[in-house]
Amino acid sequence: MFKNIEKTKYDYDNHVLYIIHDIKFQIKGKKVSPILHVKPATQNNAKYFERVMEAQKEANKTITEDDNNIYQVLFDTRRDLARKQFPGPVIVGWDKSTIIDDAGNEVEFTEEVCAEFLKAIPDDFMDKLIEYCTTPANFINGFIDVETASKN
Repeated sequence: MFKNIEKTKYDYDNHVLYIIHDIKFQIKGKKVSPILHVKPATQNNAKYFERVMEAQKEANKTITEDDNNIYQVLFDTRRDLARKQFPGPVIVGWDKSTIIDDAGNEVEFTEEVCAEFLKAIPDDFMDKLIEYCTTPANFINGFIDVETASKN
């Protein structure tokens, strides 16, 4: 009766491309945006989820009831943690021709270099990356074809 839903399985093993359109590098006379290879930042990504659980214990120690703006503290903490947790389990690579250092050289992907890259990007851009990677629908392999589903 609902076989059409089976088409919408999340693909946790493969990555998708995430383009940071807000950043432009000048490369050989062309403006190019960084292209990251990302996996879902969800509990089904075991390596990522492990990091989240470890970091959550530490983060909880820094938040007190006396904090004036607890929501801002939580939001900042989430962003800072993602900068540490995403390299490797969530950001699994990048198109090196789209990541350029200060000297104009292409940069090979490593977890350490990725962490430095994430520290350098503005908070607003990081928030968009977090939102994308934590939205499972961005990693659906297939889709529900309404026309076909209505025939079933």
